[in-house]
Amino acid sequence: MAGDRLPKANVALQKTDNNLADYAQAIHDGMGSTQGLLNFPAPPVDLAEFQTIINNYRTAITNAIDLGKKNVTAKNAARVLLENEMRILARYVTQTGQAAIPNTYDNIRAFIAVSGFEVSVIPTPVGDIPSPTLKLVQSQAKGSLRFILQFFEATKGVKSVVVQYRKLGDTTFQTAVFSSTRAILTGLESGVTYQVRFYGVGAVGTAINFSTLDNYVIL
Repeated sequence: MAGDRLPKANVALQKTDNNLADYAQAIHDGMGSTQGLLNFPAPPVDLAEFQTIINNYRTAITNAIDLGKKNVTAKNAARVLLENEMRILARYVTQTGQAAIPNTYDNIRAFIAVSGFEVSVIPTPVGDIPSPTLKLVQSQAKGSLRFILQFFEATKGVKSVVVQYRKLGDTTFQTAVFSSTRAILTGLESGVTYQVRFYGVGAVGTAINFSTLDNYVIL
């Protein structure tokens, strides 16, 4: 099986604060379960420390609501710390899951799901959707990139949008999938230049038509 078509642990950082905390807790509980410890015996993040980070984030969320704007910065910092730990765990879970035997799609998907991570795959691009025109791509909020795409010849045929991005100088792309041609890519590093490209997923056909690979500096 091609590596880019295998199931992967989905970090899923496009969540509200409380939903992200709940998601992180599900990951902690999944990886700490009996089967989770069997599937993932050597996590690179200590689960007890991960629980502390989750608890601190929940406290920071409450403080940001109850104690005013001054505490929003602390909450955002706690979120960044949690997101970074989740990325580390997701890479480990994905690598461990994709090495599982038997190396079949269904087995890998079930193996990864034990961890509590949502399981995602890069969708097979069905539909000869033309490459998109970028109506707007901008870094308007810290650590994020907002985009609006237009597919002139087949807008109604676009079922989802695949975004591939990497830091300038890296050779490997990360991938995110959105159900809309308008979305915000989060979890990026401020002050870093990223290379970004897009393509549409349709209903029939097999072609992948990328947009141009462009550079964007993240706020």
